[in-house]
Amino acid sequence: MTVMVGCSLAPGCAMMHAKLGSDLAQVESSEQKDDSEPAADAPSFLVEIRPDGDEPERFRLPLDDDMSYVEQVLKKSGIGRRFRRVKIQVWRPLEHGEGYHKLKIPYNRKTRGVARGYDYAIHPDDLVIFVEDKSTIVDDMLGSVSDTLGQFTP
Repeated sequence: MTVMVGCSLAPGCAMMHAKLGSDLAQVESSEQKDDSEPAADAPSFLVEIRPDGDEPERFRLPLDDDMSYVEQVLKKSGIGRRFRRVKIQVWRPLEHGEGYHKLKIPYNRKTRGVARGYDYAIHPDDLVIFVEDKSTIVDDMLGSVSDTLGQFTP
């Protein structure tokens, strides 16, 4: 909000502020719809959104045809509008009940979706975690240089 106040006199800021307000309203309305707890006997899963520097949000969603894959959960939750980059994990409870099997899901920044081959089906009681990623393209370049240098060291 402080960014919008600081640029309120610049040309084009009114349009940017209106667009941001409409995007936030869409996210809030979709979150309000998702806040309803599914029926106790219906299969469901948890979604956790972890914004950088804010408290995580956690809610339970029904497992149905509209939300049965990671990509669908990503799109329906509005994460692409909230975060420029995101790290995704699915924590699947182990059969014996002690711990989780943790699946890392690569995020494709260009398509703002799940990388091909990683759009896993959601199972009952899964925990789908979206963590805001504050890294930049410079971080990507430095990572690729260090990966390349690592190949040449004995």
